[in-house]
Formats: sequence, C-alpha cells, structure tokens
Amino acid sequence: MRVVQNLVDQQMTRDVLHRVVRVGRRGASLLQLSDARSSVFSSQTDPRGYGRIDRTLSSAWVGAARRQIAGFHRVAEAVDAIALETQRAVSTGWHLMIVAPGAEPQAWHRDAYKKKVYLTCIFALTEDGDASGTEFKVGNSTHIENHHGGLVVFSGGTLHRGTAHHGPQNRIFLYAVIHTGNDPNV
Repeated sequence: MRVVQNLVDQQMTRDVLHRVVRVGRRGASLLQLSDARSSVFSSQTDPRGYGRIDRTLSSAWVGAARRQIAGFHRVAEAVDAIALETQRAVSTGWHLMIVAPGAEPQAWHRDAYKKKVYLTCIFALTEDGDASGTEFKVGNSTHIENHHGGLVVFSGGTLHRGTAHHGPQNRIFLYAVIHTGNDPNV
C-alpha cells in the first residue's frame, strides 16, 4: 500500500467535488452525480451493500474534468504516473463512491485475485475523521486510511473493507482502478 498525502489542498478538493463539468450542453458536478437519481455521465450504478452506491463515471465526463478542474487534473496525473510504473498495457476506470450516514461496514474482501495488474487509487472528497474510510487488514492488526486531498493506492489482492459511516453527511470519494483485461468489479 502507498499513501500520497497532500496531493491537492482543501480548496482544490472542494472544487473537484462542487465544480460543474461541462460536456457539450450538459453539465454536472461530482456532488450532483452523487445523487442516486442522477443518470447523467454515469454508465453504471451498483449498490455495494447497505448505504453504498458505486457510480462508474463516463470517459466523456472524466476527460472534461481533466481539462476543466485543476484538482482533478492533478489527481488524474498521479494515477497516470502509477499506471506507467506498472510497465504494462493497462486500462483505468473512474468511479464515484457514495456512502450514506448509517452505512454498515463492508465484508472483508479483495478486489481482484489473479490479475497481472489491479490497483485501486482512492481520493477522499469529504473529510470524515479518522474512524471512517477504508480499513486494511495486515496480519493480526487493522488500520484505517482516509486522506482528504491525498491518494491511497493498494493492490487488488489486499484484504480491505469500507468502514461503517456514522457521520451526518455522505462520505464521498473518487476511486480509479488500474487493471489489465476486464475489471471484474464492473
């Protein structure tokens, strides 16, 4: 696992969440896309357990966000650099995860088992305190990572889960999946 702290500052992180990205005549911010009823710029919406929604972001929205939002561009460049480090032909898929207040913890899981490359890069868009985020199991101990304005990067074979969410607002984060072949989680 790798943590890249302070990739963008608080203002840039707020901008990534709130700024409307225009694609043609339509536009939407990530905050607007976090509304479960929204279908714009999202090719797929998957429930991920009670109180969790995973939205696959369209390549049109991601491309426009890279051009229109400096903070998103910086995060996407960091993800691109991580993809280059794999020295393989990989694809990158972008997702928006929304975790509602009262969401229960996910079951412990791995994202991918037998992929040559499968990396998850999480970018927290909301500040949720130290008790929520992604929990990792290493040996007999666990620890939670949640770096507002930074990236948490881990292999698909890493045992982890999303924590319960007790905060008053949605916990929202972007995540990019760098992988070979098809993404088994889409």
